[in-house]
Amino acid sequence: IHSFSQEFFADFMQLLRHSFGTTRVHSNVVYQEYIKSKNHFHMNATRWTTLSGFVRFLGREGICKVDETEKGLFLQYIDKDPEGRARREKKDKMTKDDAEREAQLIARQDRKSG
Repeated sequence: IHSFSQEFFADFMQLLRHSFGTTRVHSNVVYQEYIKSKNHFHMNATRWTTLSGFVRFLGREGICKVDETEKGLFLQYIDKDPEGRARREKKDKMTKDDAEREAQLIARQDRKSG
């Protein structure tokens, strides 16, 4: 059970990091994507008996931010990698810069037409 649990955890986390990043996502969406793989480990072969139990474990360990709503459990990966955080901050700055340039262009066009 221990080795299956480790493999399940590693594969699930790789999918979460690479496919969803730090986006908040319903836990079942990630799990459905995970079980599409023919080589996936079944949850009943792990120490976690339910997806909810596994997701709560991720929250308790500080691996993911977990919140429960009337629609179910949502999780959000917490990226503790300094390089990953720096890349995300750079991307956010570029997006912000693009939005500011676009707003300035629209303002100039408004002044010219007005």
